[in-house]
Amino acid sequence: MQKEQEALEIAKKAVKIVFFLGLVVVLLMMINLYMLINQINASAQMSHQIKKIEERLNQEQK
Repeated sequence: MQKEQEALEIAKKAVKIVFFLGLVVVLLMMINLYMLINQINASAQMSHQIKKIEERLNQEQK
């Protein structure tokens, strides 16, 4: 009976650890996704600014 109780407590601790690690992984994935979206936005903004600069240069050359 004692071994069953001990095994049950170990299993409960293992489930808590797995749940906690799952939350940590989800948090890290969200941070990674946030950084990726920021990089995409920055890249799009740079592309937009480059197009504006090219248009200005083309207008000055005319």
